Amino acid sequence: MIKNCASLILIFYSIFTSSFTLAECVKPMNTDINIVLAHGIFGFDKIGPINYFNGIEEHLKNRHNASVFVVKVSKSGGIIERGEKLKQDILNAISNPDAYPCFNPQASTHIIAHSMGGLDSRYILSSGNSNNIGHLITSLTTIGTPHKGTPLADFFYQKLDMESPLPLLGFTEEEFVNILTLVGIKKDGIHDLTTDAMAVFNKKYTKNDSVRYFWIAGIGRKFFKTSIFLLVPYTYIALKPFAHYVLKLGPYAPQLTMLGSIGFNVEGNDGAVPLSSAKYEESGWSAEPIGENRYADHFDLIGHDFNQLPGGKPKKFDYLAMYDEIIAMIKQSKTPAQLPHQSNSQLK
Repeated sequence: MIKNCASLILIFYSIFTSSFTLAECVKPMNTDINIVLAHGIFGFDKIGPINYFNGIEEHLKNRHNASVFVVKVSKSGGIIERGEKLKQDILNAISNPDAYPCFNPQASTHIIAHSMGGLDSRYILSSGNSNNIGHLITSLTTIGTPHKGTPLADFFYQKLDMESPLPLLGFTEEEFVNILTLVGIKKDGIHDLTTDAMAVFNKKYTKNDSVRYFWIAGIGRKFFKTSIFLLVPYTYIALKPFAHYVLKLGPYAPQLTMLGSIGFNVEGNDGAVPLSSAKYEESGWSAEPIGENRYADHFDLIGHDFNQLPGGKPKKFDYLAMYDEIIAMIKQSKTPAQLPHQSNSQLK
């Protein structure tokens, strides 16, 4: 029974995290800035009426006269796979200004990336990538991005590495991995978000000096720190030094979870990414913070309150004002020399 239910959930997820329609391009008049929005792991561009970046594309267009491109990459692939798709889509957009997303060839191009999307973006811009496109991008802003990995990926990947003796959801590990593969979900993305994998990534893919980098981090809501959906992950990260006890406390686990939910924590986080990881601060790849740390969970940062599904927006966090701050900051970035219109083959 557990296996059948889990299989149905995985199949449902695989189907409904696909985008069914292509957006039509309405040519804007002299937009001031080109924005690429890059989603995180298990993300999407749009599902029916629900946008991953909830109301953000329209806000940027209407308030800031921006051309906006919401890129869709593999929901569960690794950084390199996702990054190559992101790069190709950006090249296509720059090479074809008369097609969606109607980028202005005379305006600067910036990436705003949530969660894993920030790592995909770092990869395609890094001077450690010989085929980087840093010369085409003025700035990268990462929002809730696990630059040093996340304990959640460490926890889940050990259940998928074919070495753990513990079954998951009533499956053996091999059975579960086979079902994931059957419905098109890979374990590569989870692997690349582990702390060990990111340590390797950070050594190789350092920043590009021609690009300006910014970061934003969430530290949870002011009282009950996250939506119900993220409460347990928040507590796991917040009490990480004692996390192995949480899983063994039986009837006392809810009380410990409650302590985490109201902010009794060792490690600040947004329910998915520790603050220490979301900060883009490390020798060789530092960046500038935009404003103070945000009283928001991981999904508040993209306009979703998971206590108000589907499509509910945060009531106590003005996420659109945060994007206004981003635009104000990146517009101050020095724009690299704009290339003349070229074919896509020339831009590669």
